[in-house]
Amino acid sequence: MELNSNSIESKNIRLNILDNRPYMPNKINNTGQIDLETVMRRLAILSKKEKHKDILDWLGVSGSSYTNWKYRGTIPYKAICEALLARGISLDGFFSPERALDVNDELLLDASAHYGSNDDSPLNRERERTLRASRYAQTLFKKYEVSESDEGYKFLVELWSIDEGKTLGQNSFQKTILGHLKRIAKS
Repeated sequence: MELNSNSIESKNIRLNILDNRPYMPNKINNTGQIDLETVMRRLAILSKKEKHKDILDWLGVSGSSYTNWKYRGTIPYKAICEALLARGISLDGFFSPERALDVNDELLLDASAHYGSNDDSPLNRERERTLRASRYAQTLFKKYEVSESDEGYKFLVELWSIDEGKTLGQNSFQKTILGHLKRIAKS
């Protein structure tokens, strides 16, 4: 079968690339997506870098990524989220700094239920010791009817921390120490 060049009409089709992009440049669309230049400006602030290459290094992506994102009209949400979370930076603050977003109560409760549960770090252990010592100090304040004060708490927490409360657990020692704290509070 032979094609007749007269039967095929040639048409020029012009595609408007901007219509095919998931965002419009320099605008935030109604789905909350932001343009690449805004993203890069915010990343420059956070990374304290000015050059695109340095910002991309901070993100942990290749140097050609920016060109690809710009050409494709995409935003590197995954790379941004991973970099921000790794540095403890709020995603809300980055993507929506102009408004406070709601946090679901169930998510807060779930997060607080697991907070520190798998954390066996020295900092967490010290925090737990301080909380136990503070609770013990509060019990002693009530038992001996001594008015609570910051200095009194600090003193009792330090005493408790010496030997995990063994010395402070002796009644005679408690009476002596709390008697002194009571006299100090009155003066």
